[in-house]
Amino acid sequence: SQTLQKGIHVALLPEGTSKGTGKISPLKSGCYYASHLRDGEHIVSFPCVAVGNTYDFLSGENGKALVFAHIGKTFQYRACKGFEGESPEAYRLRDKQAFLSDVRQQFIDLHTFTLGQLAGRSVLSAAEGSGKIRLGLLREKLDVEIGNLQDLGAYIDAALFSEKGIDDRLQGFIQGLSRQGYCSIEGDTLFLEQERVLLHPSSVQRYKKENILRFMVNKCDEVCKERADLESALCSF
Repeated sequence: SQTLQKGIHVALLPEGTSKGTGKISPLKSGCYYASHLRDGEHIVSFPCVAVGNTYDFLSGENGKALVFAHIGKTFQYRACKGFEGESPEAYRLRDKQAFLSDVRQQFIDLHTFTLGQLAGRSVLSAAEGSGKIRLGLLREKLDVEIGNLQDLGAYIDAALFSEKGIDDRLQGFIQGLSRQGYCSIEGDTLFLEQERVLLHPSSVQRYKKENILRFMVNKCDEVCKERADLESALCSF
């Protein structure tokens, strides 16, 4: 708290780990306690800013990971109103959960949609069915989804605002799929290795390594689950 009162900026990683399924991990208490200083009934709140990070590990040129970051608006901790008869411990837990829920929602809203996530959803869906995707149909679907997301004002990889950018990202994605053993390509069709695509990793610690495609799509699915408007913007394959 003394550091914050001196005006020094502090960066926290509230998930507390880089290991996970691709979804937002449960937020730790540290960001709650760092957001304010309580002295009896007197509260000093510090300015906070959420930064939403999104990764695309398959669509970059020559296998390079793409990283996207969006900075949210400044906000401050606001204490919840206490209930009559509520114990200090119960109040503190409810107050903390309310703050962490708000931070988590900001991470949801700051998510960036990438071609790897959008196309990855189609790949997983196709793997559960016929096991193949016609590239022309996938491209048409991406055009519709990207347009819908733009209409909603969602954050999107800036490369997807141009036809060439979409083509380049899609080419990178297909190469990434092939490199990771997810598919083979014949003409205008991707033939999926269904067992590879649908693999459920053996542990959280090995999730990203064992199925990077599902790892990426999980974050996109989580965001859409929280935001019905975004879910409706994405087509069924």
